[in-house]
Parts: sequence; C-alpha cells; structure tokens
Amino acid sequence: MNQMFRQRTLAIIGFCLATSIGWLSAESNVKKQRSLTLFQGAQRCFQAGQWSTAAGWFLEFIGNNPNSNMRNEAILYRAQALFRLKQYRECFNELKNAEESSGLFAAKYKFWMAECRYREAEEASENQGLYRVAAQLYAEVPKSDRLVAANVSEAMAYAQLEDWPKVVELLRPAASPFQNYASSSPESSLTLQGRLILAEALLRQGLNLGATDILNQLSELELAEQDRWRRQILLSRALIAKGEYAEALNVLEELLRTSENRMPQLRAAQAFELKLNAHKELGQIDKALEMCRNLWQAGMPIFVRQRGLLLSLDLAVRNGASLNIAEFNLESESLLKNEGLAVAQVALGDFHLARHQTTRIPRVFFGQSNQLDKSKLNYSAAIESMFSGHARTGLAWNLWENHKFGESCTNFIQAVNGFIDSKKRISLQFKAMESAFRFGDMQNTLKIGRDFLSRTSDYTFTESAKFLLVRAAVKEAAEKPRSIAEARQIYSLISQEENPKDFERASILMARAESVGNNPVKARELLKQIPDSSALKQVAALEAARTFVREKKWKSAINQYETWLGNSVDVTANQRARVSFDLGWLYNLNGLPGKAAKIFSNIVVRFPSSPEAARSQMWIADYQFSQKGEVDYVKAEESYQKVRDMPNCPTSLRHRASLMAGRAALARRSYRNAREYFRLIAVDPKCPEAIKVEAKFALSDTAILDDANFDEAITILENIIYSDVGTSSLIILQVHGRIGDCHLQMAAEDPDRYRKAQESYRRVLDLSNRMNNDHPVRYRAMMGMAQSLRDIPEESASKRNENLILALSWAKKVFEGAGSVEANLEPYWVRQSALMSAELQMLANKPREEIATLKALSRQFEKMSPALDSRIGRIRQKLREAGAGKSPENK
Repeated sequence: MNQMFRQRTLAIIGFCLATSIGWLSAESNVKKQRSLTLFQGAQRCFQAGQWSTAAGWFLEFIGNNPNSNMRNEAILYRAQALFRLKQYRECFNELKNAEESSGLFAAKYKFWMAECRYREAEEASENQGLYRVAAQLYAEVPKSDRLVAANVSEAMAYAQLEDWPKVVELLRPAASPFQNYASSSPESSLTLQGRLILAEALLRQGLNLGATDILNQLSELELAEQDRWRRQILLSRALIAKGEYAEALNVLEELLRTSENRMPQLRAAQAFELKLNAHKELGQIDKALEMCRNLWQAGMPIFVRQRGLLLSLDLAVRNGASLNIAEFNLESESLLKNEGLAVAQVALGDFHLARHQTTRIPRVFFGQSNQLDKSKLNYSAAIESMFSGHARTGLAWNLWENHKFGESCTNFIQAVNGFIDSKKRISLQFKAMESAFRFGDMQNTLKIGRDFLSRTSDYTFTESAKFLLVRAAVKEAAEKPRSIAEARQIYSLISQEENPKDFERASILMARAESVGNNPVKARELLKQIPDSSALKQVAALEAARTFVREKKWKSAINQYETWLGNSVDVTANQRARVSFDLGWLYNLNGLPGKAAKIFSNIVVRFPSSPEAARSQMWIADYQFSQKGEVDYVKAEESYQKVRDMPNCPTSLRHRASLMAGRAALARRSYRNAREYFRLIAVDPKCPEAIKVEAKFALSDTAILDDANFDEAITILENIIYSDVGTSSLIILQVHGRIGDCHLQMAAEDPDRYRKAQESYRRVLDLSNRMNNDHPVRYRAMMGMAQSLRDIPEESASKRNENLILALSWAKKVFEGAGSVEANLEPYWVRQSALMSAELQMLANKPREEIATLKALSRQFEKMSPALDSRIGRIRQKLREAGAGKSPENK
C-alpha cells in the first residue's frame, strides 16, 4: 500500500513537473517570436526609410535581447539609421561601444565608423583631423566585401586632405583591390567614383596624360548626369594643363549648354572659372572678365561671388582687363567684408598703381584724382587689416612712384614686420635703403644698410647693399668731410675677389670722394687699381682727369682730356661729344676762348645730333653776343637761331636760345623781330616759367625802346603779377620796381604818375621787408622814391621842403646801405644815389653834409676825384664868401 501510494505520488509530481516545463517552454517561444517580430518590423521600417522608427525599435530589440545572435546585426542597423538621420557622432559611438563583440560584422562596423567621421568632417569648419581619422579607419577595414568601398572612401578622405600621392597609391596600382574590382565591374558606381577621384589625383600631381586616359575611358560609359558633369570638368582641367585651351573651351561650353541650368551652382562656378583661365591663356581678357561677372552674379553662393570679384580685380592688375571700377565698387560694397575687403583694397591699389606705371597719366583737374591718389587711398584703407604688410608695401611703392622717397622708406620699413617670409623681408629692407638714398638721407641709408648686412647673407642683395653703402658714404663724405673715414671703411668691405665689377665701380666712387675731399693724389691711386682689361678703365681715366679739374689745374686737366680722347677710339659719339665739350670749357677757363670756340665748332660739325652740339652752339652764340667792342648782333642772332632749330636741342636750351635771339634783335634795334621772339616764348605752354617771365620783361623793354610806350610796358608787367601761376616773390618785387620806373618816366608830362610811381615803389619796399632780403631792387626803389619826391611839383613851399628832406633820407639810405647788399648794387646806382644826396643836401642848404657825401663818393670812385674835389672847392669858396670865417672842417 505504501509502495502504491508512493508510486501515485511520484506520478502526480511527474505530471505536475511535466505540465510546468511545457508551460515554461511555451512562454519562451512567445518571447522569441515577439523579438523576432520586433526585429523584422524595425528592419521593414529601415528598408522603408523610416529611420527614426527603425532606430527606436532596434534600440528596444537590443535592450531586450542582450544575448541574441541578431544583436550585432541590430546594432549595425540602428547605427545606419542614425547615420541616415545625420546623427554621425551617436552612430559612431554606438558602433565603437559594440566593436569588441562585433564578430562577423567587424568589417562593416569599421567601415561605418569611418563613414561617420568622414561625414562629420564634411560639416565641420576645422576638419583636417576628422578626415585623417576617417582615412585611418577606412584603412583598418578588414578584408571583406567592404574592402573596395573602404579603399575608395579612404582615397576620398585623403583627397579632402589634398594628399594626392596617397590617393594614387591606394587606387592606381594594377594589383590593388580597386583595380581588380574595376576590371571585373567597369560600369559599377564604385568603379566610376574611384576612377573619377583617381583622375583628379593624377591631375593635381601634373600627370595629365594618365588622367586624360581615365577620363576618355569613362566617355564610353553611360554616366549619370552628375558624374558626366564631373568628368567634363576634370577633362577640361586636363586639357588646360596640357595647353589645349581651345579644346578645353569646347568641352566647357558643351557642358554649360547641355546642363540647362540643372547643374549645381558650385559645379557651374568651377566651369566658369576654368573658362576664365582658358580665355586668359588665349589672351581673350575681355571674355575672361565676362566669366568673372558670371561668378559674382546674384544667386551664386556668397564665397563664389567674392572670389569672382577678386579674380576680376586680379585680371585688371595682371592682364590689364578693362574692369569697370564703378561697377566693381558697387558689387564689393555688399559682398566684401573684413579681410575680403582688405584683399580687394590692396588689389585695387595694385590696379591703380599698375595703370599709373603703364600710362604715366598726368594729374587731371576739376576734382578728379590721378591713379597714384586712388592707389594711395586703397592701400591706406587696408593698413589695419591682416594684410597690412601688403598694404604697406603697396603704399611704399606708391610713394616711390610719387618721388616721396622719405615716406616711401618709412613704409618699406614698416612693411617688413607684416611678413614672415625672410626673402620678402630682405627685399623690403633693401628697398627701404634705396628709398633713403634717393631721399638724400645718407645717414639713414648707412644705418639701414648696416642693420641689413648684419641680418642677411643673401648674396642677391648683400653685394648691391654694400655698393649702395659705398655710394651713401661717398655722398655723406662730400657734405661732411669727417665722414670720409666711414666711406673708406665701407669701401674695404667690397673685395676684388667677391665681385670685381662692384669693386671697380666702388673704387671710382671712392676716388671721387677723395678728390672732393682734397685728396687728389689718393684718388688717382685708387683709380690706378682698376686693371687695363676692365670695361671701366675709360671711366677711371676720365675720373682721373677730373681730379685735376677740381684742383683747378687747367693745363694738366686739358692734357688728361686730350689723352683720353686720343686713346678712347671705341666710345660712342655722344660720349666723345660730352668729353670734347668739357675740353672746350677747360680751354675757356684757361684763358683761351679762341681755342674753345674751335672745339665747340668742331662738336657742332662732327656730332650734330648730340645734345652737346646745341650746347656748343649756344656757347658760340653767347661768345659772339658778349664780345667787347663792336658786336655783330646779326651774326649772334643767327647763331641763337641755329641753336633753336637743332633737332636734339634740350627744351630749356631751345627757349633760352629764342630769348637771346630776341635780345640780339633788340640790341640791333629790330623791334618787330624782337617782339615776335618774345611773344612766342610768352605764349608757349612748354616754356619754363622763369624764361617766360624774362621774355615778358624783354617785351616791356621793347615797348619802351621802340616808341616809348610805357603804358604798354606796364600792361605787360602787370600781366606777370595777375596771370602767371607760381611766380616767385623776387620776380614780383622786380615787376613792381619796373612799373614804378615806367610811371616815373611819364611823370614829367603827367604829374599824377609821381603818385603811381610811389605806390609801386612802396610795394617793393613792403614786399622786400617781408622777404628779409636787401635785394638791389629795393635800393633802386628807394632811389625812385627819392627822385619822385624831388621832382613832384608842390604849390606849398613847406610841403616842397618836406618832400626834399624825405627824398634826401631815401637817397642817403641807398648810398649808405649799398655796401650791405649781398648781390652788389651796380656802381651806376651807387654813384647816382651819392650825387642825388649831394644835390638834395645843397637844395636843403646843408653844405657840410654835401661835402661829406662828395668825399665818400670820391673814395669809392677814384676817377671821379678831380671833378669832385673841384666841386668841394667851390662849396668851400661859397662858404668863405658868405663870411663863414672858418673852413667847413673846423666848424
């Protein structure tokens, strides 16, 4: 019984256990089915592009099934869904966290991790590091069905890094995974993308034939529109690189024509810029400029429009394109900001500076600025930008062109700090040194030069800098003799072994400095160092001759010059003419004007086209005009005419010759001819102002000498005051004095002219007071005042006496002050002032003062002593007869 009870109990327990196990098994099957259903639902959502739902359901599956054999696949699906949602960082983290247990999915995990980093790089501004990580991840993809895709993607990452050799290394080798795949699947999308990126890499490395071969192979395929556009862009680039510009233009024009505005803006911008380059290489600058306008047109991305503007400016600066500056400025106001604007301002400055250098257009009036003014404004506007170095450099060149070398030097020095490149800094510092030299600041030239040589060993500039230092030191020594020691020290830096030509040139300069510094012997020793084989030997011989000129040893200098002319048979005609001209002057200085005249006549005959021919003929004409005794003014006038009509006569000499021809005509009383000479000079816009003024003075003299037409002379002289721009104060002083003289000459018939004469003389005196200069014109005006006061009629005896006293004071000022005149007063005016003083002293009944004046005059003019002594005797006799009782000396 007990046994049977136990068996029944065990049976019941077994049944219960069996029932429980069956129930548990059924529950497990239901859970599996639900997970599978969830996975499949998430998978269908993924396939339907419902990325957010798919990502959520896969996340639920992963959480509920930590041990499922589909978990790695679910993680991959979820990561891909996040990738499609552009949640690249979350996607990467999802895969990275599960990478260790990814199993068979390791290759796919690595590939999509790389894809995440690649896409992050595309969206980041600082992306170089992300592209490098992506490339590394692509390279780590295990061998699998993803290997080729990883290779292509890795190449794309390196392309973004512009590591073109690495791209070629990945895709070009014949045994590479990509080439094996491309051979078996030539029309696949992966093959196409790989070949396009490989073609670009070859192009970037100058392997144009290889790139062209790949692109020609792709032409046989039926390409998607985007890929076809890309192929044509690359092909045009290859053709341009090979110099086949017309063929490239054909490709690009077909591309733009067939795209029918469907092409993305950036791709179109590439096409326009490539057309721009092809047109530029073909010299079609206006068509190239039109491509720039396509780039800056509305609708293009802002950076493309900005680039279009800057490229148009580059065309204008480098190629002289006819850029509409007004249109450019209008577009740039809205498109260019900050550094882009600074680039444009610097380039505009370059544009205007280049235009000035090409055309040398003079300043225009009516408020318009010239090219240099515009250039300066543009450079100045960019000074505070990050391109300040370029702006300062441009401004320095602008000032150089404007001959403002002092300011140019300052800006070249300031520009140095704006560059890191050592060669640029060296060249700018050297230009600063040159600017200081041209400005005439030898001390600054030496300072900059010393610093320059202490900082650089660049042979390109050091030798030139040393030579420039010698020139500066020599100039400094010419003005400051104590500086000759420094000049000698710098000269020693230039050795004959380093650069013989510079050494020889420096020797000539140093010899000149020694000669100027009264060391002619040392100068000639330096010149002897130059070997006979040197191209500068003739220059040295001539410089040696000039040392005798500086010593005023005319005979020795003449011998040296004649020796030079005898030895230098291969010099140019102009050089021979110049040296011969100097020889003529030496003979004249040596008191042999006849010999000088023969030399000058010989120059006119032998070298008629040289500038010295005109100068020689001018000397001959002056010699004829200034001969003592009987002067043949007709012959002198003909000589001056010959100067004027010579083909290579310097402009200033031509006008001077015309003026002197007029003076010769005036001297021979041919007034009509004289007037014509002077009139033509006065109206010639090319004539220097100083000669014009002389001609007008001569015209006024002609009017007076011809028919005593003082009014005409006054009109001509007043024209100088009121019409001539920039007339010097000294000229105005002389004009007023001459007008006063004219009025004084007419005052005998028209007493009112005395007042007008005095007005003119007062202007002379007032102006000379402001000039702080006792010019002879001032003293002649004082004489005019004295004469007008003496001669002006007055009804009142007291007024008459007052005038005489005032006249005497003016005359005495002239006589007593004549000795202080820097440019000695003509003896005529000294005599006249003394005689007038004596006359006025007599009229004022001041015999003792009269005697003192006559004695002073006698001391200055000994030839007048007998007559003056006789006059003094008569005065004394009158005093005795009047019962003075004592001699005038004792009173």
